[in-house]
Amino acid sequence: MKHRRALADVHCSNSMIEIINKTIKYNYLYRKDISDGEQLKEVMQWSVENFNGRPHVSQRGLTPNKRKGTCYLTEPNISGNIKQAITKRKIQNAQFVPVEKLDR
Repeated sequence: MKHRRALADVHCSNSMIEIINKTIKYNYLYRKDISDGEQLKEVMQWSVENFNGRPHVSQRGLTPNKRKGTCYLTEPNISGNIKQAITKRKIQNAQFVPVEKLDR
């Protein structure tokens, strides 16, 4: 059996989108008590906007929205972006009301 690594040996791979799907599920959806489809739609919209609007280390401190179509050579101060994101995340976390642990 020949093993293949995504993004290196496989021409078409959705491994990167699967990482995003897992992040959305575990960091956003599983933390909410979603009771119906309409609420799921609202939470998903907020989750994707939040995910795309915050800096990521994998994007060298840029948000996915800012990273789209840019060159790493022209990026602003990465550590400054990350520090701003940490401050913003602490404020958001302080406002977050945790839902009881979900039965898994």
